[in-house]
Amino acid sequence: MKSDWALHRYVRRTLKAAVLIAGLGSQLVAGEVSFNRDVRPILSENCYQCHGPDAEERKADLRLDTEAGAKADLGGYHAVVSGDLSTSELVARILAEDHDELMPPPKSKKRLTSEQKETLQRWIEEGAKFEKHWAFEPVAKSVPPKVKDESWARNEIDHFILARQDAAGIAPSPQAPREVLIRRLYLDLIGLLPSPEEVHAFVHDKRPDAYDRLVTHLLSSVHHGERWGRHWLDQARYADSDGYTIDRPRTQWPYRDWVVRAINADMPFDQFTIEQLAGDLLPNPTHDQLLATGFHRNSLINGEGGTDNEQFRNEAVVDRVNTTGAVWLGLTVGCAQCHTHKFDPITHHEYFQMFAFFNSDEDVNNVGPNLLTPEPTSADVARLKEIDKEIKTLRAKSKGSSIAKNEQLKEEDWKIMRPVRSRAESGALLELQPDGSLLASGTLVKEDEYLLRIRIETDAVSSVRIEAIPDESLPSGGPGRAANGNFVLTEVEISKPDGTKYDWLDAGAADYSQPGHEVSRAIDGDPLTGWAINTKQKGNVARWAAFSLTEPVIADEQGAVDLRLKFWHKARPYTLGRFRVSMSEKPLPGGSPEDQKRQKQLKALLAEKDQIEGKGTKMMIMRELDEPRETHVHVRGDFLRKGDRVGPGTLEVLHEFETESGHPNRLDLAQWLVNHANPLTPRVVVNRVWQKYFGRGIVETENDFGTQGTPPTHPELLDWLARRFVEEGWSMKKLHRLIVSSATYRQASSARPDLQEIDPRNLLLARQERLRVEAEIVRDLALSASGKLTEKIGGPPVFPPQPDGVYAFTQRKKNWETSEGDDRFRRTIYTFFYRSAPHPMLTTFDTPRFNATCTQRIRSNTPLQSLMVANDAGLYELAQSLGTRVIQELPEGSNQVRLERMFQICLCRTPEHQELEFLMKFLEKQRQEADELNAWTATARVLMNLDEFITRE
Repeated sequence: MKSDWALHRYVRRTLKAAVLIAGLGSQLVAGEVSFNRDVRPILSENCYQCHGPDAEERKADLRLDTEAGAKADLGGYHAVVSGDLSTSELVARILAEDHDELMPPPKSKKRLTSEQKETLQRWIEEGAKFEKHWAFEPVAKSVPPKVKDESWARNEIDHFILARQDAAGIAPSPQAPREVLIRRLYLDLIGLLPSPEEVHAFVHDKRPDAYDRLVTHLLSSVHHGERWGRHWLDQARYADSDGYTIDRPRTQWPYRDWVVRAINADMPFDQFTIEQLAGDLLPNPTHDQLLATGFHRNSLINGEGGTDNEQFRNEAVVDRVNTTGAVWLGLTVGCAQCHTHKFDPITHHEYFQMFAFFNSDEDVNNVGPNLLTPEPTSADVARLKEIDKEIKTLRAKSKGSSIAKNEQLKEEDWKIMRPVRSRAESGALLELQPDGSLLASGTLVKEDEYLLRIRIETDAVSSVRIEAIPDESLPSGGPGRAANGNFVLTEVEISKPDGTKYDWLDAGAADYSQPGHEVSRAIDGDPLTGWAINTKQKGNVARWAAFSLTEPVIADEQGAVDLRLKFWHKARPYTLGRFRVSMSEKPLPGGSPEDQKRQKQLKALLAEKDQIEGKGTKMMIMRELDEPRETHVHVRGDFLRKGDRVGPGTLEVLHEFETESGHPNRLDLAQWLVNHANPLTPRVVVNRVWQKYFGRGIVETENDFGTQGTPPTHPELLDWLARRFVEEGWSMKKLHRLIVSSATYRQASSARPDLQEIDPRNLLLARQERLRVEAEIVRDLALSASGKLTEKIGGPPVFPPQPDGVYAFTQRKKNWETSEGDDRFRRTIYTFFYRSAPHPMLTTFDTPRFNATCTQRIRSNTPLQSLMVANDAGLYELAQSLGTRVIQELPEGSNQVRLERMFQICLCRTPEHQELEFLMKFLEKQRQEADELNAWTATARVLMNLDEFITRE
């Protein structure tokens, strides 16, 4: 028997439902309500945050994203009762007049419309049928529908598109003019302009397969890999620098070149995936397969002083999980880092099961495996292994060597050096004292580096001494800045101002070294070891350490040297507080002849290693640890708060994860992602390709296929494309050919007033879209038009002209030496990309900084873009070249002929009479005010600054 409270609720709910049912009738739309199409969007937007997958945040123990949860007994009442409005608490709550009862609650700022309320009630009345979210269902085997006008369709895509248009009572647009088609194909497939001769040939080619021949030609072009490689590099968050405020340059361009080669070769997308996520785990991986793993070494690296390596290692792993989820699954997996996903069936535990796949890689912040590229010869590989073994043996023998403290240089042999410049990487203040020492104050961090520029004041320098000096301003009297007055000097380096390092003898000297922190550890090349002086006695005293160079630095040759003192401690700041540097012309006494011999051998081996490795470039790659790390759930996403231990695993909502190994790894994950049973990867991939050709995907929220995303406009077409993509061997070029060969793609993009009311956003694709090209292609079109384009493929990044002052507000001034010769005019995919300060043209045209994956660039429209095209020094130079080009190509031509040629070069069509008349008058005016070249340059700037020039029609 119901309690009085329950009876009261029952009566109130029954009366309210009866009133509503009486008022339904004609307001309901004909046809059965669909949970996925009609109901889920309402619940996801308004209810799932409090009544969704996240158990920790769930209110009233009610879950509305599953049938079992929505229909569960909640202590005498049910939120949803199939077919019964009067006993469904959901109905009572959405219709409540009492603010305390109303759902969604008023404080949420969400309110259901009358239509949404009617939809929910009709759904319950019809039986409250639940459906799995469409994106998690297997890819359906759809059949192209019949259409009224079979003659319009060129392939199956057109049947799906035309069927929706037929239902809406609209017709497709006519085919675009052939001049537009060839320019569209060139821009979409290779990102360059066709020449006027190529346009003329295509326009007048009457063969029935002329269009197909053009598509074949462009898909075979080496420039196709550059065009579509740039799209992939966006998702790979590729850049040429580390990021954060230090933003040091990095060498990762061989990965970029691998992407271009793989796309040109039409590497099947499943293999493309496996090699990037786990090429190092394949049996006997090739050099290229190792290169491919650079995909996940594109994450940010923090080079600032005082960073915690474990923190930033975890941040890199988080980035890899989130990137993998976004790129291949099209899901906001990162939302589950701190708690179970609010809207999608991705639990907090599952997130860290994905995390476990990437948690056992070798890299720690900026330390990790590298690959020498191009691939060294087998002889070089064998010799490098021998050298590493010999170096290890020599260092082991000299590890215990040191110079006895009673065999030291006399004080008069040392000269105190006052640095002409000094700074701390952390920003700490290094203040020069009367005795020539430096006193540190201000910023205090766990990792720091002091840089001292020292003018050599002796004939030569053979030895360097560092004195650690107590000071009453320091903790416990110093000389260090740790609480106990200690410090850990992890590395001492001396180099030329240009960065060329000098070598130390492994033997060093000190008047005292803390056990386990011997002075030799300050020059052993290991950032995790160092010299320290704590004696566990009250108070501290002055200490010194001295080091000899393998060869003296000659003053006449160098003039100055840079001395770097590096500090790191895993727990707390352990930097020097007060210290002084002295130098001597004499080497330190002591050290056995064997030590000296070993040093010469070591130096020779290191030089030989540098010589071999100097034949190529080192690039960061992925490599698994021999023993995997333990992975724990991070409570609230905090890597310091460890929860349950978890192993590698995937998302339960998708297909089953299979592995034959005892410990699943990245290779298993990659194979799971491209398993034929995975419904997401093929859908996501074909949707992103479609997006590039039509401005939006079939699923507009291409980065969110979850319940918060938009449903597909053409779900049957999406599944047909996804299934065909897999069945045809994951071939990207076949997918490109299929789309660009369709009548849908070939339509004119002209605006149509008849579509404004029926389909104002062109979701039914009754016309093509006009799309402003991306930043890189803006410049590439100018390069193409100018005739200056360097067509070389691949290689190190280049530095085209950019304005002065770009780095005025960055923490470190960047070195941008403008390229000359052919490198000055290379495609923009090869422009060096600093994350903290990209080339201004790229920023102006919406290129992201690639701190995270970018699956779709925004397209803004600002006055600054027009100013950039008109006035940027690099683009002005290309406009000047375009002017020179038409003069040189038509030395005997009239101004009208030259103008027509320039117009055709830029816009791939013949100018209309009014356009030509304007340009003639403009040119004549310029010729009256400037010389011939400047007049043509000004005219070229007009054409290159047209919206039509940087727009794909």
